[in-house]
Amino acid sequence: MKEAKLALTNKRRFPQWLKVSPRVWFLAFLIIATTKTVLWMLTVLGSLSFLDLLFGSESGNDADYYDAYARGFADFATSFWPILLRKLYDMGLYSREGITAFQLLLGVWLIPPLIGVLSVPKGLDSHFRRKALWFSAALLSLYPTLYVFTFDIYRDVTMMTIFLVALIIAWKLLESSKVNTQVLYTVPLILVIWLLYLFRPYLGFSFTVSLGLALVLAKLRFDKQTIFVLFLIYIAALMLAYQETTLLHPLLEYRGESGFDKGGSTFGLGLLGRSPLEFVLVFVLSFLFQVFGLYLHSFKALILFLFESLPFLFFTVQLLGRYKLPDTHTKFLLIFSVIYATFFVLGNDNLGTAARLRLFVYVAIFIAWARSTFKELGNQRPGGQL
Repeated sequence: MKEAKLALTNKRRFPQWLKVSPRVWFLAFLIIATTKTVLWMLTVLGSLSFLDLLFGSESGNDADYYDAYARGFADFATSFWPILLRKLYDMGLYSREGITAFQLLLGVWLIPPLIGVLSVPKGLDSHFRRKALWFSAALLSLYPTLYVFTFDIYRDVTMMTIFLVALIIAWKLLESSKVNTQVLYTVPLILVIWLLYLFRPYLGFSFTVSLGLALVLAKLRFDKQTIFVLFLIYIAALMLAYQETTLLHPLLEYRGESGFDKGGSTFGLGLLGRSPLEFVLVFVLSFLFQVFGLYLHSFKALILFLFESLPFLFFTVQLLGRYKLPDTHTKFLLIFSVIYATFFVLGNDNLGTAARLRLFVYVAIFIAWARSTFKELGNQRPGGQL
């Protein structure tokens, strides 16, 4: 009798979208990707700028700077990306149109399946694995900002690809118990993380620190009390770093005493010259604006919130509701999201820039949510079958 009731309860808990065939989700991904490719081709042949449409023309066009540096018309490199483009140009391999088309292949056709692979935990049967993979790929194909940056030679799509490759290698390292195999994965992982550092220093740093903390906290149970204690330690560490050291000053000085003075989506929130309590309060407000998208100052900001931040809030709430389930992979993604978000929230004061910087946080949280969801559903029936 108890088994029958449990089976009935589990049946009710299975979401309808997971009862759909893997072929349907694969077809959904193909339709979405093909539609985006056609729209991309029509847009590139025209004059519509999706970046200006979404973020406003006041956000500037980094792609023009990258192209100028690649062709030798600019001398100051802000990251490894323009240096790489210059090397391609010197070798006769650079084409703005060609690099843009390559970004399309990465952002539309490669990144969503990679995220699907990372979203599937071990222990599921092959049918459920395929279903989870293509469901995740189809859902992430709807991420607007990731698509926007395929329309020119922005570095974000390439960085996301490198980030996902680093995650795949890290997954193999975490799942290996043999020393020889761990060493085999450690070497390429170091190289890929170094590449992330070259593209954006605090991205590579956040990845490294998060992986170390995830290994240290592997045996720690993430219950409500633990999460609350970790949150207090996080706030205390921020206050201590602000009041007693100069570690945060480069980021805070870049942001300015009154925030950024340009851009239509600027918050106007500076963090310098404040008391420790004011610093924390303004930081939390800025965190809500940038990470959770709660700065609804315009119609564009509302669109970003509805199509990006609102799903992110849903995934976050559901993930925290499963605080007893996270494996080391999920713990790493959660820790990385907090550390990386801390860096850009401290240094940034603009919603348009935040939409670009938080790409890695949103993807990390989605993967963590998907892994925990599929793991929970897979454990409800023998063999993880659905």
